[in-house]
Amino acid sequence: MNTTFHKICGGGLLVAAAIFATPANAATFDLNLFHVTPTDAGEGDIFSIDNLDFGKDDEILFRGVGIINGGSETVLGKIDTTGISTVLSRADGVTSIGQVRANGSGEVVFNGGIVQPDRPVNGLSILRNGVRETLVLDQITQFGDPPQTVRFAVGDLDADGNAVFQARKQSNQTAVFAETPDGIVELLSVGDPFPGLVGQTIIAVGQPSVNDAGDIAVSALASSGASAILEVKGGVVSNRFDTSQPAPLPGSPMFAGFGTPDLNNTGAVALFATLQGDTPTEISSGGPPSGIFLEHGGLAEAIIARGDIAPDAGGLLIDGLFDITLNDENDVGFLARLSDGSTAAYFASEGNVDLIVKDGDQISGFGDTFTIQDFGFNPGGAIDLNDASQIALSVRFDGGRSGFILATAEVDRTTPVPLPAGLPLLIGGIAILGLSRRYFT
Repeated sequence: MNTTFHKICGGGLLVAAAIFATPANAATFDLNLFHVTPTDAGEGDIFSIDNLDFGKDDEILFRGVGIINGGSETVLGKIDTTGISTVLSRADGVTSIGQVRANGSGEVVFNGGIVQPDRPVNGLSILRNGVRETLVLDQITQFGDPPQTVRFAVGDLDADGNAVFQARKQSNQTAVFAETPDGIVELLSVGDPFPGLVGQTIIAVGQPSVNDAGDIAVSALASSGASAILEVKGGVVSNRFDTSQPAPLPGSPMFAGFGTPDLNNTGAVALFATLQGDTPTEISSGGPPSGIFLEHGGLAEAIIARGDIAPDAGGLLIDGLFDITLNDENDVGFLARLSDGSTAAYFASEGNVDLIVKDGDQISGFGDTFTIQDFGFNPGGAIDLNDASQIALSVRFDGGRSGFILATAEVDRTTPVPLPAGLPLLIGGIAILGLSRRYFT
């Protein structure tokens, strides 16, 4: 991918766009087909995998469907060096599983159906020391002052195993809550004043992302229609950046809206964003312009945008972007829908965007060769990334079987990618030279 540097300053966010020089440190990948569902699934077998998340010692937690007591059940599964196994099933009080999030300390949080005496009830569960605990039951568990119930909770975990989650209150307003030693507390809610936007209130909040230190990033919508990424740090809510600022792309289009952010331990945020303007002329499927962006320390980087030429895909274009994941090296993994309707998995690191695998690629293992048909059984959670630049992928193969691929990226982090001579980026009038990252369209 070729790039060229220039600067755009606006709204306090320094952005850099569209750019020059051929990448010299592209990643290469070692692909390992770690699991393939059997042709005749039997007791204990797991025949679907999605909602992947790396956990303690780089084990991978996931939602799956397995054969338990002769029938199919949704399970919480685990992949580690010993293979694939079931962690929780209906016998452990779980009837369904939604989003799965794990931390590096061994805890796992997930939403889904929880067995109750009269009927299953949706809620939020945490796995601690191998034991499932119910944190919230929809419209049953009470907390706060005055006490209230919530529903549709979905969350994340810090390094100490404290949950941060979005839920809908009895008033039908969404809010973000955090688990503390003193109980569950509300951090921000629809109806609160919008940070950084005078006279405006919050009318919607998204799913939060929390890092090991307990810092939180969450998307929010203001009463004026503006969107922002809000940050909660030390209990203080602030506006990290919003749609009053331009995106780091040619023509400096303004941001229009933000998806769920992924916050890492360096304080960087990766996210999907829509942009103001018309659909790229190269794309025939309609919809707004959009892209994947990385923001750190007030510097915004465009990883890739809708309408770009998809790397290593025979001239196809990027038509859609989803399943974004970020590690502490500021590497970004994501899935892309291409202009022919196929899907590809990509890895962005050190200024490059590199193809991992795509539909139609073949991979060998277990005495056979398999052709990738698609990624995951459910949109969302088909890719995750750890700090060793390993990429976990849930895939479907021709013939109806599914599997799990572990791709290990080899990345040259010693070769800097300098700015062109004589073209510094300016922050408050101070020239910053020799930045080692590129800024992509």
